[in-house]
Amino acid sequence: YNVALNGQTVVGVFDFDTAHPAPRLWDVAFSIYGWAPFKTDENDRMGNLEQQIQRAKLFCDAYGCSKLERENLVDVMTLRLTALVDYMRLMASSRDERFQANLEEGHHIAYLQDIDYLRQHHQAITLGILKER
Repeated sequence: YNVALNGQTVVGVFDFDTAHPAPRLWDVAFSIYGWAPFKTDENDRMGNLEQQIQRAKLFCDAYGCSKLERENLVDVMTLRLTALVDYMRLMASSRDERFQANLEEGHHIAYLQDIDYLRQHHQAITLGILKER
């Protein structure tokens, strides 16, 4: 998600529109959202909920996420996506053509649907990433 790969090696990272200092979990949540991925759009989703949870747990394990971080992960993912949609709308209303195009293309709708998906599966995701290794 937002990386260029050569085989399994990351050779480039892009799309820094909202880059800024933030708490660790803010970045972890958005990374897991994109890499699990917890997406509903047919072009972006990959696998079923169980597979998404397995990838999220693998990420949490590899990254050393604490129990508290795992317990808060779904809430932070939804907050992060809500902030992104708010930012997109703000930039579009400020006449930023890129964000106007994003809204016209419905990118924000995909994020809003993903928020609903995360809320719907909050308990299953949280329990899945809390399982003992």
